[in-house]
Order: sequence, then C-alpha cells, then structure tokens
Amino acid sequence: MNKYVGYARDVAVVAAAILGVIVVLNVLTGHPRVAVQTGCCEASPTPSPSPTIAPLPPVPNLAGFEQHMKDKGKVHCEAQRKAVADWAAGTTSIDPPLAATFYDQENVFQNIAEYTGDSDGYWKGCADLAEQVYRGKRWPNYPSTSGLPGSKYPYGYLFGNGGGIPGYWIMPEGVYQDGKAGDVDSKDALFQLSERAAYAPDLTAIVNTASATLSRETAYNVRTMLRAEMLGHAHRTRMDQMIEQILAPVPATPPPSPPPTTTVVTAKGGHFRQWLDGTYIAPPNFQVTGCINQFYIQPFMTGLSMRAVIAIFEWQKANGTTPDPRIYSTVKEMQEWLRKYAWDPAKKAWWYENCAPPTTVPSDVFNTLPVKAGAPDLNMLILPALGWLYSQDGDRQWIEWGDEAFDGGVKGAYLDGAKQFNQNYYWSFDYLKWRASRQPAGSR
Repeated sequence: MNKYVGYARDVAVVAAAILGVIVVLNVLTGHPRVAVQTGCCEASPTPSPSPTIAPLPPVPNLAGFEQHMKDKGKVHCEAQRKAVADWAAGTTSIDPPLAATFYDQENVFQNIAEYTGDSDGYWKGCADLAEQVYRGKRWPNYPSTSGLPGSKYPYGYLFGNGGGIPGYWIMPEGVYQDGKAGDVDSKDALFQLSERAAYAPDLTAIVNTASATLSRETAYNVRTMLRAEMLGHAHRTRMDQMIEQILAPVPATPPPSPPPTTTVVTAKGGHFRQWLDGTYIAPPNFQVTGCINQFYIQPFMTGLSMRAVIAIFEWQKANGTTPDPRIYSTVKEMQEWLRKYAWDPAKKAWWYENCAPPTTVPSDVFNTLPVKAGAPDLNMLILPALGWLYSQDGDRQWIEWGDEAFDGGVKGAYLDGAKQFNQNYYWSFDYLKWRASRQPAGSR
C-alpha cells in the first residue's frame, strides 16, 4: 500500500474519533456551542441539528395547562357570548365585553383553536365573538375619521374609534391572524391601528416613548407596525425608531437636557438598558405613588418588550436579513437579571413589581430591592422568551428555568378573570413551540 494512503487513512481514523468524542460531549451536556462574542453583544448561534441535543424531560404540568385552557376557556367564551348579546340588544354598553378582550382575547382563542385542532369550530366561534367587540364592523367612511360612532354596536372599539385608541389597548395579533387568512376588514383594522393608535402617528413627538415608563406602549406599537408590514403596509421609520428606544445602548454623546422632541434615545439608553443599568426612575406623576422618584421595574413589562424584539428577530431571519445581534444578547441579559433579582423560588414565579431609592452607583439599587412574593399569574408573559433562547443556543438552563416557571404558572395562576386567563394563553404556546424546536418531531 502506498505509504501516503496509509497515513491519510490513519489521520482520518483519528479525526473521526475526535469528532465522535465532541458529539458525545455535546449530547451529554446539552450545550452544543458557546455564543460568539462581538463588540456589543452575543450573536445568536445557529441552531444545531436536533439529533445532537439530549432529550428534554416532559413539560411539567402540561396536562393541567391543557385542562385549564379548555375548562376556563369555555367559561370565558360563554360569558363573552352573553355579554356580546347584551351589548347588541342595547341593555349594556361595550364596556363589559370589551374588558374581557384585554390581552387580545381574539388571538387567545385563535391560539387554542390551533393547539386543539378545533374540529367542531367552537374556539373559532369564540374568537369571532371577541372580534365583534374589539375590532367591530368597518366604519363606512374609512379612512375619514369624521363622525366616528365610538364604541357602539356593531362598530366595536377599534373601528368605532378609527384606530385611535390608547396605547395599552393595542392588541394586533388577532386582527393580524384574521387579515393573514384573507379578511379584508381585519387587515384594514390592523392598518388603522398601526397608523392611529396612541404614539403611532408621525406627528407625535418620538421622544415621548424614549423612557421605559411607556415600554408597554412602545412594544405594542412595534409589534403592530411589524404585523401591518407583514400584510403589505409600507415600512414605518417610526418602527425603527421605537426598536432603538427598546434596544439602544447608552449613547456615547448624550442629547441635550431636556431632550428635543426629535430625540429617539435619551442619555440613559433604551428601555432595557434603563432597567438593566438601574437608571430608570419613576417620574413625579407616576401612578404607583409609593415608587415615585425611585428605581422601578415590573418583570412582566420586560416580557412584553422581549416579545416585541423577538418578533423583529424572527421577521428579519425569515426574510434573509441578518438578525439584530442585540436582540439575543439583550433578551439573555434580561432573563439572567430576572432570575437573579426578581425570582421567588417558593412560588416558582417572578414578582409583580418592585422599587427602591436610587443609589450612588445605579446598579447597586438591585441589592436593595425588597424581598417580594412571586406573582404566578404573569409567568406566561415572561417565560416564552426562555424557550426562544433555548431555540437559539441549545442551553438547557433556559428550559430548566422555563419549566419551573411554567409549572408555577399552571399551579398558581388565577384564571377566573378574563384578563388573567388571556395573559396565560396569550404567548405561552410559543414556549412549547420553541422548547420542542430542538427535539424530535412531535415532542413537547
């Protein structure tokens, strides 16, 4: 045998043996790679093929999650059926059925329909009830806003107000899913929402949403403008500005104080930096009076912001654009902060809110936050991002944390209120999807 052939064969055998050891270590540890460090952030790793990932344990309390979904879901659907009938008959205002749609009841029932298969169309019917209230019937004079009927039957909340609704009422996913399926009225409703809801119009000073005080409203606007663009709406520069308001680092050159109305990011950076650096201070007119002029944070609000930027990441990836690397690194940093400072292991839940007086070194305030009990009602607004992190880097730590929170949420959440039920089935299905993304087909 030619000696060089023999050498090549020997080298190939050694290389194969080394590769086999690496694969075995990856399988045993469940940590197939370490994220690559860049100048500002950790790049999101490319997911490995699922065969290299060790199987995950079953989702804890999945049966309870599904049973509550069906039992409580039917209770809230039937309550909404009666409330809509009363509104249509003129025996009540829109307020009772509208309150039940908070946190996108239409999309919650759409999610349940998809998850269960909805063979008899029951959950689709429940989603339609929510749509009658939140979206309503198209205002004939659209796009004119003159003579709007307000939230009257059958025009509903969104169409009845020409899309000009408060920021905390921006709920885009239900109308987006309907519009995606071909419903022209829902597409128009989404476009109105993306153009006219609070803080969406270009005439509104962009500096208004630079503070984390309006993180929820900013996150909702970003998702709404994104969903509208996905259905053909022109790209909004304002969406780009709001993404910066969520993600931006502390600027090297701070803007003047007070900042001009055109300032996108203040001297404290974006919303996540304000939370993570301990520099967000509740303003004098803050609704939680006991926390005025103090560092203040609500974990579930960070979850709403995480959902918005993850949606941007997934859209960028789907369109062949390199996703913004800040998204992965920021979501990772936020989840690590929440686990360290806001987690209650006894309740398997993050607390609802907390505040403390500012310290000389801003981040030192984290160690002065009072000990608080967890609020499991809100777990499902935070934990899906843990599943998303796992889908990106394969680190089983995210699933360990996520499964704990899932179990705590199923066991401890109050689901008798429509709002709380919606919060629990608003984003949680994505946790199950991302959790299974590196597992064999059909796994949960």
